[in-house]
Amino acid sequence: MMSNQKPSYRITNWSEYNKSLKQRGSLTIWLSEDFEENWLAVKQDKKGCGRPFLYSDNCMKLMLTLRHLFKLALRQLTGFVDSLFGLLGKTLPVPEFSRLSKRMETSLSGLHLPSLEKDSHLIIDSSGLKVFGEKEWLETKYGKQYQRKVWRKLHIGIDGQGFIVAREMTTHLTDDDLVFLLF
Repeated sequence: MMSNQKPSYRITNWSEYNKSLKQRGSLTIWLSEDFEENWLAVKQDKKGCGRPFLYSDNCMKLMLTLRHLFKLALRQLTGFVDSLFGLLGKTLPVPEFSRLSKRMETSLSGLHLPSLEKDSHLIIDSSGLKVFGEKEWLETKYGKQYQRKVWRKLHIGIDGQGFIVAREMTTHLTDDDLVFLLF
């Protein structure tokens, strides 16, 4: 009869093992060779409404990527990029948090999902989500069973390319075919 236990390994080379554990915490960021030249916005010949951009779209995309990758607030993000430039020996200006807030809003709006006007496949599925509330907390603390359990269903519509094009949150009593009519 086979057991489902994980195999155990005996470590024989502790110095290499310690180095590999340290390497897990290593941070490597690769920036393109020309990122300095593309950091600031190019002066525009035409006059438009509003103040011209000081920082390029590439700068904003890099800042947005770092923000979501490391889950940083805007002020933390400016400090992170400033210290990163200090480590790299670069003297580039870093956008302040208020400018990031305004520009990142437009960066996110630049993402366009494919149109549903043409014929395509739509995959609909749902998943039950348990709402963990006061009664569940009491049940785990005191071991008593409570009558009412709260569940929600998340119905998701995905196109053939894997983009989420529709979503709906309902009670546990709603079927997928009823939600399909809402999509």
